Amino acid sequence: MRKHNHDNAVPEPKHAVILCHPEPDSFNAAVAKAYCEAVGANFQDVILRDLYSLKFDPVLKANEQPSASEFIPRADVATELDVINGANIIVLIYPIWFGTPPAMLKGYVDRVLGAGFGHRLMRERGRGSAAAGRYLVSIT
Repeated sequence: MRKHNHDNAVPEPKHAVILCHPEPDSFNAAVAKAYCEAVGANFQDVILRDLYSLKFDPVLKANEQPSASEFIPRADVATELDVINGANIIVLIYPIWFGTPPAMLKGYVDRVLGAGFGHRLMRERGRGSAAAGRYLVSIT
């Protein structure tokens, strides 16, 4: 348990665990469960997002592209952004298939973590991606 100096209170970490595996009894699911239990045992907040059980749509739509003039997140992306809001640690748990992560995870990264963020914004020093300023842990 972390001790706090109330004059300089440090916010407790919040973990957003993104699981991407189609089998609910997979090794990846067991890793996600163990990670969440360890975080909880240390009195930290954790939220688990199982992309397959959510039936997350990984397909990037034309108006979601970083270059779209009027970016408007679709309802599923807006929900995910709300759910992971405040998390300062994002944990991706997934298998490697044919040398890459599953397409569903790539779609989550594109649609959620990269929502409305493109190279032009980077050049113009605009807002960052949903992952900006957070720790990212990748477990494969």
